Amino acid sequence: MKLSISQAPIQARADTESKLERYLSIKIANVYNDLLQNVLNDEINKIDFWNTYCQKIDLQISAQQTNENEYLENTLGARYSNLKSYFNIDFDGRKLLLDSEEKVKDIILEFIQLLIKRELAFIGKIELQTCKSCKTPIATQNVNIIKCKNCGGINFELVKSEQMLLDVEKLFEINAEKINEIFANKPWIKSFFNTLPRHQIISKKRFRGISVETFGLSEQLKIDPKIILALQSLLYSEIYGTELIGVVQGIDSIKNTFPLSVILDPTFKAKIISVPMIPELKNSGIK
Repeated sequence: MKLSISQAPIQARADTESKLERYLSIKIANVYNDLLQNVLNDEINKIDFWNTYCQKIDLQISAQQTNENEYLENTLGARYSNLKSYFNIDFDGRKLLLDSEEKVKDIILEFIQLLIKRELAFIGKIELQTCKSCKTPIATQNVNIIKCKNCGGINFELVKSEQMLLDVEKLFEINAEKINEIFANKPWIKSFFNTLPRHQIISKKRFRGISVETFGLSEQLKIDPKIILALQSLLYSEIYGTELIGVVQGIDSIKNTFPLSVILDPTFKAKIISVPMIPELKNSGIK
């Protein structure tokens, strides 16, 4: 099995001209992979995992009156052009993986089916904090919400709705040994795990995404993109026969996906390489 060090999935949206860290994680992962290739004297898989299931992308596609394929071709084309001119990173020899690809969908749905079979995920009616403006279910009752990510609304009410949920408590029990080992080596990460609710919603009201209609839920509900991104290691293993041994990511990204990767993905053994936030460069010329 080939090895790889990769950056965490990056949103493939167009409005990141001033955010150098969107490129820096790819550069750092590229340097590590070149070193690894020289040490092992073997080819290393350089894989870029792009997050396309994003509400900001949905809004930009709508505003530009374009289609998904044309939008992604333009934004990713600009990204790789900048990577070449800014960091001398060639597109040739790199593998691109989009979370919207059919092969990703098949693996994720099969994985969700397995979770349900093992009673680690379930479908049921639950009271959720729901936006009064757009009627979007946001989170379980004990989660602190500031505003609705869908419409920006700030008023919520408890509404019972049928959803797919992850049994986080049970997953913690199953992965106790793995989690304790991580805490022993990286005690600063412990607080990230404490933010997970007992039951986490994994179906979200979205325009685009992997539908959960096959499980008998509304066609408006899609798998939370966070779940897909947290299974990066599994996807690399299944699609490319590659073991992900390191992930370059920022602190916010670690908070969002690392705890889920640990408790969900049986293949996840990657070391975390954290990247500090880089000041915005208003006139950097990066697009």
